[in-house]
Amino acid sequence: MTEVTLYAAPRACSLVTLIALEAAGIAYRAIWLNLVAREQREPGYLAVNPRGKVPVLVTPQGTITENAAILAWIAGRAPKKRLLPDLGTAEGVPVLSDLAWFSSGIHPLLTRMLVPQRITDDAECQRLVAEYAAKLLPDEFALIEERLSGGGWWLDQWSLLDGYLFWIWNRAMAGPLDLSPYRAFADHARRMLQEPPVARAVEAERRGAN
Repeated sequence: MTEVTLYAAPRACSLVTLIALEAAGIAYRAIWLNLVAREQREPGYLAVNPRGKVPVLVTPQGTITENAAILAWIAGRAPKKRLLPDLGTAEGVPVLSDLAWFSSGIHPLLTRMLVPQRITDDAECQRLVAEYAAKLLPDEFALIEERLSGGGWWLDQWSLLDGYLFWIWNRAMAGPLDLSPYRAFADHARRMLQEPPVARAVEAERRGAN
């Protein structure tokens, strides 16, 4: 029985939510939007999320937007799996900080590098926005590389943060960045594909794109 409804789009950060739902074992129905066709700006979708973005998770407790909030809700639904620590505890606060960094620090830079037309209509400004974002991202990736250099997961065990990192890596692969210095980050992405929830989420996204 479907427990929640996810509004998602191929290649968007809704893949992070898909991975989380699969890891938690929560039954879901996915509704796929075509962002290129701007379906996220149509009145029917704006009635679901006035911000006109994905992902959106419609739950029995209400509608949740933004991945940071969605991941917290999903982890709370499956506490025995320890997908995230309690974000209000001493253990959880640094994790919340990392989640905020991924979603409000690195993620916007990827958007500016890959789709600068979302920031400005001017072609020359788009070029400058993309170039500047690409200039800033290596410093962020260096911090991730250092953290992953031991060959493990972001935390002591696999967590939903690893799902966000997986999406970050895959989005970066679509851009001009030289990713060769980030061997541990690349290895993390390869190992993620071997995780069953990740494989199922990637397959679900592939089907949604067709």
